[in-house]
Amino acid sequence: MNTVSERQQSAAMKIEFSKQGYANLLEQMRKANYKFVRMSEALESSGKRAILRHDVDFSVEYAFEMAELENQKGVVATYFFMTTSEYYNVFSEKKRNLINKISNLGHEVGLHCDTRFLPKSKNDQEFFFASQLNLLSEVCGSKVRSASQHVPTDTPVVTTGNWIEFEAYSDEIGRQFEYVSDSSMTWRDKTPIDLINAGTSFQFLAHPVWWICDGYTQEDKFNHFQTDENKNLRKNVASYLLYMQRVLDKRDAFDAQFAHTRQRS
Repeated sequence: MNTVSERQQSAAMKIEFSKQGYANLLEQMRKANYKFVRMSEALESSGKRAILRHDVDFSVEYAFEMAELENQKGVVATYFFMTTSEYYNVFSEKKRNLINKISNLGHEVGLHCDTRFLPKSKNDQEFFFASQLNLLSEVCGSKVRSASQHVPTDTPVVTTGNWIEFEAYSDEIGRQFEYVSDSSMTWRDKTPIDLINAGTSFQFLAHPVWWICDGYTQEDKFNHFQTDENKNLRKNVASYLLYMQRVLDKRDAFDAQFAHTRQRS
């Protein structure tokens, strides 16, 4: 007879960390008659529900690709973006457009908060947090109502109730939804398949990098991510070099235009 751990390992082996693997999970949830709810509407809903939650740690492009896949499957999710990411800038034109498109697909956009960046002063924390919410709301074109903390097991815990309506790790969410995460491509005691088979309402944290990025291991996926980022960087640098050359070729005209603008102001 198989032990519990052996059954869990067997179930986990059936889950492929790929775009198709994620699509298969969505299909299983749909066949099991799950209702997909956004984080901000989860507590108002009833029945057998699933919160698809995505903490975007590395790539807005991967998040958009995942959002398109979900839209094709007729499901909605919640995407949490950082304003303090070391890997992407939500305020750049390209990232803003992608985040806005994710919102327009019907998905919710929330704040992925890295509390290591919060000021020590309580008053400064409130201003900093409110500023992040306002800026991200402007990026996605709608009010940001939900948040999730980045790496809550290894960053300072901050109570966000004064600033945000819905916290992914709140007791209210936890009482109605079991939690399952693909963290580091390693399941804990349960997998999404276990919860689907049990008919349990659950919150599924799925990081886009593990499902959209090519590769079979963490190292494979990060190597591919690095390759993608290098391509994007080379493309951006090449574009800027062309721009600088154009400015230099027409320096006199640009200088005259600038001087004219300064006189009018």
